[in-house]
Amino acid sequence: MRKTHSPGAWPNEGRLSALHIRRACEASLRRLQTDHIDLYQMHIEALTDFLRGKRDFLLALLQNPTLLEHEAFSDLLWAVFHLADELAHRRDLKQLSDTDCAHLAGDMAHVQKHLVAQWSGYMQHLKHDYPFLFSLALRTNPFDPEAQVEVGLLKNPRHHRHGACPKGAS
Repeated sequence: MRKTHSPGAWPNEGRLSALHIRRACEASLRRLQTDHIDLYQMHIEALTDFLRGKRDFLLALLQNPTLLEHEAFSDLLWAVFHLADELAHRRDLKQLSDTDCAHLAGDMAHVQKHLVAQWSGYMQHLKHDYPFLFSLALRTNPFDPEAQVEVGLLKNPRHHRHGACPKGAS
């Protein structure tokens, strides 16, 4: 598993900073030799259905006065609602113009920017105040396609024991 939690002297030096995560996402796009998000490859209809199914939950979050005190989280919610509304108002998601795709990709990038910032802040909070929760959250990192929940899982399976944990492990 990649080490992603090394602290830095400055807020944007740590590997969980929004700046570091944004740069990692940009590096992924460069490795894929692209500079944009392809809406057709994202299963836009599934995203639309997902957001539609979560609308009541998102509305409940907006009604929570404690959450609304956090302006950055409110900005994330508004960005998600805007994207959901944009998608819901399209008549046919399979017949979008290039301009419309670019517009929706911008809306998705806006959501992603806020989501990454919120996730990064949440991870910093867990690391500082709840290290046992931080460990699991880091191992299930939604931004790392290679994240593995198992602690110390070796890449080479022939080094693994078969069966239960060794004697004395709890």
